[in-house]
Amino acid sequence: MNKVNSTLGSYLPFFFHMNLSFPFPSGIHPMERLDERFLSIYIHEYIHFLQDITTYSGLNNGYVYSEYIHGVVTDIYDKKQNEVIVPYRLPANCHNIQLNKYINKESFGNCTNRETVIINQIVKKRIKIPFANPYLKHHTKVIIETIPKGNEPLEFGRLALMESMAYIIEKKITIKSPSAPDFPYNAAKIVSDKIYPEFSRNEENLLALCDMSLMFSEPGKVFVSTLEKYKNNRFMPNKAEDIIDDFYSKPCDNILGKRSILNSYLYFSFQVGERLKTYLNDSQFKAFHNVIHKLIGFGMNVRCYDKYYFLNIYRGGYALSNSVLMETHRQIGTPVIIDKNNDYWVVYPFGYNGTNFQIEYFAAIEELFKLFDEGSTACNMYEWCSKSPHTKVDDRCIFSPWSRTTDKFLCPYAVLLKHWKLSDKTFVEKQS
Repeated sequence: MNKVNSTLGSYLPFFFHMNLSFPFPSGIHPMERLDERFLSIYIHEYIHFLQDITTYSGLNNGYVYSEYIHGVVTDIYDKKQNEVIVPYRLPANCHNIQLNKYINKESFGNCTNRETVIINQIVKKRIKIPFANPYLKHHTKVIIETIPKGNEPLEFGRLALMESMAYIIEKKITIKSPSAPDFPYNAAKIVSDKIYPEFSRNEENLLALCDMSLMFSEPGKVFVSTLEKYKNNRFMPNKAEDIIDDFYSKPCDNILGKRSILNSYLYFSFQVGERLKTYLNDSQFKAFHNVIHKLIGFGMNVRCYDKYYFLNIYRGGYALSNSVLMETHRQIGTPVIIDKNNDYWVVYPFGYNGTNFQIEYFAAIEELFKLFDEGSTACNMYEWCSKSPHTKVDDRCIFSPWSRTTDKFLCPYAVLLKHWKLSDKTFVEKQS
């Protein structure tokens, strides 16, 4: 599971889960009561939340997790086993699930922090995919070889672009942005300085190219290839909008043939939204479906009607008076926030509350992913549920959370297992 992280905060993509290393204020308008340094950290992680729901890379990451979880549940049905060994091993590349996980992981890049990066050369390495597929035989990994030569090479992928983009915005719209390592937080600028230094003199150019690169499955490759093309063609945008317009004006290749970047994104957004709703595919879970409609719908609106959205946040001034950011907060609220005190917080979208917008189900989906993929047999929603007026926590939450499917009031973890018809299953951690 790939976490977008720093020492002060972290965000877990597409499980809508933000960790903060400081107490989050209670009550209305919590952002306004944050210390300026804490506000910078919060804004950085919130930008990751926005990247999650407005880019192809973000949606694809969620789709990959979803396909894996559905694949495991289906395989458990097929094998009719009552005792399930975890971590769960699916048959070789069942329904292309392993292929999708492999590409998703390979495109993510390094999680390494490197204080100072001096680039020797940037290499695009073409790698054969170790799974048979008629549409996809190779992928490209971007390797940064650094000085001195003894340093481990860095992989420039989705993480570096997400962090670079979030750091650019954080520094611009907050007052006490903490310093950060060159990699991954300044990676986009360092790479651009090596390939086409004139381009990166305008920070808005970097922001726009990061954003557009994240609209592809191999964002690191797209970023580097685009810079090389711009340099060779001596293309220098008059304004950052020219970069976004350039991407929007050209067709891109996918398994459906050539489509515009917008049409590809909209088609995939509908596909992902429908797939995510099948986690709880019943009208009684409208509050969960509201989350999917709201968040994915927001991303679709951004790409259709506000394609310069992140540039507008960047130009919108100080975070607490930034009209674009504040309106976003009002429209979609926040992910689940876990603060220093292990308190859980959600700021709901305007007009919604905990009964009609149940984003916490994604935290429960995260726990079940960790059960299947990592063999984690304890539920980390213990603190969340301990504050619920309906759910009473006990030792089962730590040792056998699946046994709670017979309780009168079901926790989110138990709701999911019961809905997936796994109430009669026992999960056993594989002994090493």
